[in-house]
Amino acid sequence: SEPVLDVERINRWKNQRIDIIATDLESQAKRLGILLISGRARFDSSSGVRLQGGEIRRIRFKHALIATGARQHTPAVLSSGGDRGRIIDSAMALSLPDIPRQLLVHGDDFVAVELAQLYALFGSRVHFATSADCLLPGVDPDLAAPVQKKLAKLFEKIHYDAHIAAVTEDDEGVTVAFTADGSTASIRY
Repeated sequence: SEPVLDVERINRWKNQRIDIIATDLESQAKRLGILLISGRARFDSSSGVRLQGGEIRRIRFKHALIATGARQHTPAVLSSGGDRGRIIDSAMALSLPDIPRQLLVHGDDFVAVELAQLYALFGSRVHFATSADCLLPGVDPDLAAPVQKKLAKLFEKIHYDAHIAAVTEDDEGVTVAFTADGSTASIRY
């Protein structure tokens, strides 16, 4: 029979992997003599930071490396579209309770491409929209070409040079108006 995805189990597995990675990073830091400090830091000079919310209040240093991680960003045109939970960012996309029948993934980076591919492989009909003229801008075209060729078959539609103009969300779905490939389109998802 056709395979059936257990989305709840997939999400549990994903969360377990995240916990394992976090624990491993903490162990490696301890083994290497790296002091992990949780809190909010504010530079007070070129050689020091003040900390809030931690046991240590101030750190002095010769050099500082700032590694902030990723931050989710939803463009204003999308976040103003509605509040029914159908317009989501990449973190939310990895925690959906079920697999959407159809969706639009909009993005210009590998995270968007990976999410679109994941949902297409899980059975969603995926439209991919990018404001670039290729799927992976900044990647060597010879390396990106085979990926682009494969995904052109996997995705239902790829919209290049796509710019979202308006989003309308209701109880049944989301209507997205955008310019792409030199023309204007309004598609319901």
